[in-house]
Formats: sequence, structure tokens, C-alpha cells
Amino acid sequence: MNHTERKNEIIEASITLFCERGLDLTSMQDIANAAGISKATLYFYFDSKAALIQEVHQHCYQMDVDACNFGMEQEKTAMDKLCRRFRNIISYSMSHPRESMIEQLYTASPVYCGMPLQCKKEFYADIEKIVLEGKENGEFKESPSWLLTTAYYGFACQIYLKLKEEPSLWNEDTFNACTKMLRGMFLKA
Repeated sequence: MNHTERKNEIIEASITLFCERGLDLTSMQDIANAAGISKATLYFYFDSKAALIQEVHQHCYQMDVDACNFGMEQEKTAMDKLCRRFRNIISYSMSHPRESMIEQLYTASPVYCGMPLQCKKEFYADIEKIVLEGKENGEFKESPSWLLTTAYYGFACQIYLKLKEEPSLWNEDTFNACTKMLRGMFLKA
């Protein structure tokens, strides 16, 4: 097994254990055991638990960023981009519950994240870019960009949390109702 494959195995074992036990209650020995390696080998790949947690988070975060941006270039209007992004966010989160949980654990941790919006700055920046586009082309309401961006981000997060509790609610009718609400929040009358 090459270096990259072994590292990926460690990351996958870590994701599983962190989701089961949390970041603080999972030891490096637990991860080494789950990955089928010695603790010394684990420290060859990651010099500390904090470094491992950071890499696991970055792995999950990048998957999420890539999924959220999928197909965005096909959309013509800023509103269509926000709606596509919303579908992508929810669909990714529902189909990758472990990776989504890692992001939640990391973001909620004052030890590893500290400021949740800073941990999601790329998401926030991507949304703000679309909001600015919508405002510049006259498509969106004249509200502060930070307010529209935060409203969108908060809306998507809360919908995801509800759907996490009741996954059966995620269907085309729900998506259409959500996009209708988004259009009402953003589009000029």
C-alpha cells in the first residue's frame, strides 16, 4: 500500500470514529487500531491529534465545497445559481452524513474552530459572490450583501438540520417550496 492509500485509510477510520465518539473522546490509539496500524505509524503520518483532526476536517470540507459548486457554471442568473447551490448543499449533506457530521463537530468545537463563520469562509465567500452578482445585475433586492448572504447561509443550514431529523422530507416538493422562499427573500418585486 502506498503512502496516499494508507493516509486515506487513516482518514476514513478517523471519520468513522469521530462520528461515533466525537473528536475529544477518540484517541490516537483508537484510530491506529481501527486503521490496522501501530500508533507509531499513525504518528508518522500525523504528528499530533490536532493535525489529524485538521486534515480530516479539510478532507470533508473540500468534498462539501466541490459538491456545492457542482454545475454552477450552467446557471445563467444569480437566483438560479443560489437555487442550484441550495440543492447541491442539501443533497450533498443528506448523501454524506459522516462527512457533514465531521464539519459540524469541527465547527462546533471551540478548540479547533473558535469562530464558526471563519471555518466556513469559503462557503460564505462563494454565496456572497453570487449575491453581489445578483445585486449588480439588478436581480436582487437592495439589502446589504452581508445580510442577504447570512440569510441564505442560515436558511440552508436550518433546512439541513430539519432534514437531518426527518430525511423523508427531502423531495422535489420540498426543494420547490424552498426555492420559492429563496426567490421571495432575494428577488425584487
